[in-house]
Amino acid sequence: MLVLKLEMWPRGSEERKREIGRMYIASVGDDADANDEIGDYSALVAPDGATTVPYPFNPGGPPPLRTGRVLGYPRLRHNVWRLVTRALQDCFPEEK
Repeated sequence: MLVLKLEMWPRGSEERKREIGRMYIASVGDDADANDEIGDYSALVAPDGATTVPYPFNPGGPPPLRTGRVLGYPRLRHNVWRLVTRALQDCFPEEK
């Protein structure tokens, strides 16, 4: 599972940083073996302020703010940032 934490550093000060967003991306299905060339992923955007993994990744967690999927991702040919971009686009389709 990838956990992306977005932090605000006021005036570049790490000492004053605060988390302003969190997203989780997990491999799903039978392709969970990291050696497979193609992977399917589920993405969850956590509600504002939540630091607990959202449902359904965590059955007791809060409901996600947004959900998305990335299917057929060529994980050995592209770097992780392309996966993050595709997950964000699917979670926020109105921004395409």
